[in-house]
Amino acid sequence: MKKNLASILAIVAVVAICAALTVSAYTTEKSVNIEHADNVYVGSADDAGGLSIGAAGDSNFTNLVASGDITAGDDLTVAGSINTSGRLGTYNLPVTASTTVTNGILTEAQLIAYSQLDYTLTQAANTLTLPATSTITTMIPNSGDCIDFRIRNLSTTAASSTTVTAGTGMTIYEHLNNDEVLGGLQTADLQLCRLSTTDVTVYLQEWAASD
Repeated sequence: MKKNLASILAIVAVVAICAALTVSAYTTEKSVNIEHADNVYVGSADDAGGLSIGAAGDSNFTNLVASGDITAGDDLTVAGSINTSGRLGTYNLPVTASTTVTNGILTEAQLIAYSQLDYTLTQAANTLTLPATSTITTMIPNSGDCIDFRIRNLSTTAASSTTVTAGTGMTIYEHLNNDEVLGGLQTADLQLCRLSTTDVTVYLQEWAASD
């Protein structure tokens, strides 16, 4: 009797452990904690659910396959390639600024929080200086790191120009037919890339309406 009871208890213990380690496809739970997983599959052909990664802590995956959306509440860092069969979208977060001064300076905080500056001038000319490289080590800390940023001069007067100038430690490379002066309703796309030193190269491409 005691031997049979011990066997039954052992079986119950094994079942309990398996239940604790198994996540049923039909569970009604909305949140599941998965630790030390090399592969995580989220959603299916019938249930295009998504994986939401919050800012409570880092989540590291060797291979992450999701049939639905992946939403990251904090920074999402990918060391390898990104392969997608659909559209890979980036979303501009514009900051609107109106200035009455003749000289302005972009900051690292603005470059991190926003991807576009909509600039309106109230005087004929303005100089917009990019931040010194020593102040953007959080944004692009490593050699080869790059970020994109857009500047739009929303002034309707062509003479209301914005001249983009390099911050300390920066070198601006522009398209052969461009300059660093944005007239009214003109746009510049900038890519800032950190070199092996602390210096930063800025690639500037200027745009104007074609009609």
